[in-house]
Amino acid sequence: MAEGRDRNFNLGVAAMAVGLVLALVGALWAHFTGLSEFDDVGREIYPNIPRGWAWVLIGQLVSLGGVLILMAGTTLAFLYGKPLTWARSAIGALLF
Repeated sequence: MAEGRDRNFNLGVAAMAVGLVLALVGALWAHFTGLSEFDDVGREIYPNIPRGWAWVLIGQLVSLGGVLILMAGTTLAFLYGKPLTWARSAIGALLF
């Protein structure tokens, strides 16, 4: 029984790390693809970064997916398979 809890904790922490990285990458992706192509003087900035609403939307979806994986990892690491207390129930309701 304890091995299962340790396994769930390790998987949950790994999912939290992956979710955090995905959320940050997606947020940066959405930010940089949403920038203007030209600065105030009219010079082109960041010419190698693709622009357009589709790229921004993809970055936002990656970020949202990362946040959801982060929440699922938190649930798996700290709530799944453990006896429910008031504090754990409140955290589970907040995550839900």
